[in-house]
Formats: sequence, C-alpha cells, structure tokens
Amino acid sequence: MRDGITRRETRASAAHTAMGPMTVPDDELAAFEARLLADVIAGRGWPHVLAVLSRAADRPTRLIGSHGGTFVASDSAGTTTFSTRSPRAGIAAADHDDLGLDRATVASIFAARRPANVTCRDGFAAVALPIVNADRRIGLLLLEQPAPPSAHQLMAAARLPLAVAAAHRDATAAVRAGRGTGFIASLRSGERLDEAGLARTAAYWALDLSEPYAAVAMSCSTATPAWTTAASWIENPVLVVGRHAWTLFTGAVDAQLTRVRQRLEAITGSGTVRASAGPTVTGAAAAAASFALADLLLVVAEERGETQIVYDRLGASALLLSVPAADRAAFVRSQLGAVADRTDLVDTLHAWVRSRCRRDDAAALLGLHRNTVGHRMARAAELLPAGALDPGISPDVIGALRTLALDRREP
Repeated sequence: MRDGITRRETRASAAHTAMGPMTVPDDELAAFEARLLADVIAGRGWPHVLAVLSRAADRPTRLIGSHGGTFVASDSAGTTTFSTRSPRAGIAAADHDDLGLDRATVASIFAARRPANVTCRDGFAAVALPIVNADRRIGLLLLEQPAPPSAHQLMAAARLPLAVAAAHRDATAAVRAGRGTGFIASLRSGERLDEAGLARTAAYWALDLSEPYAAVAMSCSTATPAWTTAASWIENPVLVVGRHAWTLFTGAVDAQLTRVRQRLEAITGSGTVRASAGPTVTGAAAAAASFALADLLLVVAEERGETQIVYDRLGASALLLSVPAADRAAFVRSQLGAVADRTDLVDTLHAWVRSRCRRDDAAALLGLHRNTVGHRMARAAELLPAGALDPGISPDVIGALRTLALDRREP
C-alpha cells in the first residue's frame, strides 16, 4: 500500500477499464484518510496533504484561498510549489496570481457548498471542492479534470485532513502572534528595554537587531476579522491593534513592503491596505524612533491616498520629519507669509522650481498660459520677503515649499 491505497488501485484510478471507471474500496479509502490525518496531527501541513493526494489520484491538485489566490500546488508526482508570489505558505497571492481563480467564482462555490467545475487563470481545468471548518472558509481543493471516480473519492477523503491542518495552522499562528505582540510592543515603546531578552525573542524569528532593520506600520481601511487573520500570518513578529499593525523588515524593505501589502490585499480587498517604513536602524534602542517615523509616514500615506511610503526613499524630505511640527509651521510662515494660504501661488512656485525658473516650462507643467504664470509670480513676489525671487528663487523659499507640501500631505 502506498499513501493508504494499493499500487493496483493507484494505477487503476488513472484510467477506465473495460468494466468501466474503477472506484476505491471503502476500507482503503478509510485507510487513506486515516494516514493523512495522522500525518497532519504529527505536524505535516497542506503541502504534504496535496502531495499525497496528487500521487494517489495521479492528478495535479491545488489549494485556492477564499480570496482566489493560490496557497499551494502539486503536480501528479507529488512535487509541491507555493504560489510564485507567495514563497511561504500563509498568505496567498493577489488577484493577479495566474494560478488562481477570481473572487466571484470562489464565493459562488462556497455559497453552493458543493463541488463545481472551474478553470484557473492559466487554463488549469479542475473540479473544486469547498473546504470549510464550521463557519470558516478554508479554501477550495482543486483536482485536475478529467478524472475517474476513484480520484474524486480520494479528493473527498482529503477534505477532513485539510480542515484539521488549517486548525493546527491557526493554533500555531496564535502562539507566534502572542510572542510577536509583546516583542513589537516593547520595541515601539522604547521603555525599560531588556535587550538580552529582546535578542532571544528576535532569534526565534531569525532576526538580529544588531543588523540593519526598519520599523513598519500598516493600516487597513476597516478592522475586520479578515484583516486580523491576514496580518497575523506575516512571517515576521507583528502587533495588531484594530485596523493597524506593526512589524520589522530587514533587507530590501521597499520590495518586501510591496509584496506583503499585495498579499494582505489579496485577503482584505484591493486598495484597502496602506503601509510605511521608518528609517533603517540597528539596535533595540533605535526601534522606537523608527516606529515613530513609520507612524507619521502612515498618516501621510493615508491623507495623500498613497499605498506606501518608505523613509529611506524620501531623500531630503526625510530630514524635515525630524523637526517638530510647530517649528516647521513657524519656518513656513516666516518664509512664505501670506503665500502659504494661496494654493494657486504655492502650485505656481512649485512649478517654477521644477522648471528651473523658465516661464514657458512652468506654464506647461500647470496647463496654464505663460501670461497667467507671469501674473502669479508677480503677485507672489509682492507677498514674499524682499529678494526671495530675485535673481532666482531663494533656498529658504524652496525649503519652505517642501515643508509645506509635506505637512499638507500634497503629492
């Protein structure tokens, strides 16, 4: 017997015989299910279940999340792969995952609570079996079609093991989340840091706080169970409070932020998640400052309508964030005066700077006639301190414009 069924039945399940489609005897089917359950209880997860099922049924299989992204796929030889956009199990790929299904199709199958024939984005034709645990929608188990009745029997027998594997995964995630919550909360507060203890906890996550890292802040448009679950599946330690979450990234922060944000939105919905990263720092004592700036940038991203902002990519604008808001406002008022209250003049000055003080180029940027730009610049010169635009726009005025753009969350 291999994987709970005989080699004879495995071969027979792949084809019809002269007597018609073969089926798996009840005792062998029960043994197959029991074998999978034992493996799952021992800690083997979804990939193992799909690998065993694919070998036994001699058909490729996939596990599709409730959002349509691919958790894991297995060929008929039992070789499993995760979604190309999700190298680790936990959060599946976004809507553009070419192995998955659209959300509407997934929702309709769960609503019907029965198998249905589907075609994935890459042309993979399969029967989809909804996997649920009470009211929790775990995913869709896909088996390539056409397939004989024996393969469908084996597929049905894998339903319970997959549900148990999901429950085990949830329990493991809860333990990890508990450790991560305290770890991130301590780093964010910056108070009474037990650096030795933090280092041990960081090692649990394969992190080294003596190496460069950046604090990350994220928010979802609404605090939903889907958001809480999705955020808890982030590979690094995470703290989730309401619709906000915080974690740490190392390496290529910008690329990681994009990948994780897209994976979260595969669960919460497109355009629902915003993210930011503070400056790259080293050592536990520097974490609080990085988190504080990540929080500020998250506010900027939300008010600008941007999906993500990374401190290390802001350039000179990042320096302004280290200046207290009251001091920034005072600087802007001292350099721009009444111009700061005139959006038309501020926009014109921005275009004047970008065009290197060339009227025609500034007019093209604004979509205005060159004479209109000339009139606005003349009015700005009257309101600005003497000499601010003569012979060229002064560095102080340029700095004030950049500060104003940051504080007003202008693009």
